[in-house]
Amino acid sequence: MRSKLTILLTLTLGMAYGQSPFIGSYNGSQREAALELYILPQHHFVFAMSYGAIDRTIVGKWEQKGEKIFFQETKSADRDAFIVYEGIDKELLAESEFVFKNFSQNTGTAFRILPEFHPDSMKLIHLRDENTFSMTNRLSVTPKAHSSFFLSAPNNSVENDVYEFKPATTSNTLYLYYNHDTNYDTFQMEAYLKGDSLYMNDGAGERFFAVKGTLNSDYEALLSDATENQRIPLQLEVEGLNGKRIILQRLRPVKQFKCLLHLDENSAYFSDHENGAAPTSPPILH
Repeated sequence: MRSKLTILLTLTLGMAYGQSPFIGSYNGSQREAALELYILPQHHFVFAMSYGAIDRTIVGKWEQKGEKIFFQETKSADRDAFIVYEGIDKELLAESEFVFKNFSQNTGTAFRILPEFHPDSMKLIHLRDENTFSMTNRLSVTPKAHSSFFLSAPNNSVENDVYEFKPATTSNTLYLYYNHDTNYDTFQMEAYLKGDSLYMNDGAGERFFAVKGTLNSDYEALLSDATENQRIPLQLEVEGLNGKRIILQRLRPVKQFKCLLHLDENSAYFSDHENGAAPTSPPILH
């Protein structure tokens, strides 16, 4: 026999669900595209999408106005274009290693190891027409060369956002991630129900998305996991030389500014023809 508390909780949950006919799960997957939308109680939503090289989970709030629902993404406060980690690999004795992750997702990014910044000294990481998405590139330099380094990403058709980093003198392993989330505008969408079918309007016209399904009882765990996955960790565990695991610490920029760069469009550190094995030419450190 069910207890009074169990019955009360069940009734309470049912009342919460009854507040909006939109609450539920929607599988809008198509050929070569996995799309899952969860409209949750307390006006939260989770939208997971995976297609091609895109793998995103969007978390935000929804609001119902009349027969329509409006979605607004909740952006993370950590919106730097570059996420950098530093550490020590004891197996690296005569050189330091820079490992570039996801930079081919924006081939306008540039890099340089410099004692002082100069707009003529930045160099493209990948040529602009070499978009390979999942490539990892490695660059070896002498330890004394990396007292400071700069990363830049296009901000608009003219300016670039430039970040200055100063790693510890003992660090010889640096992992540099391009934060591709900065490529996306804040997700906004409106939708409406026609029966159990959800139709979306993203500004390009209305389209059928999915039929409403039942929302699992563990939706709070789903929201918690999705929110946690958007946080950028302060530590990173990677495989160092000879397969040994090393712990890297988050390295934040000491300075950020906007600048007009003068980039050589025919020169880059890495080429997709080399499969990321080595730079196309040695870095000039000055």
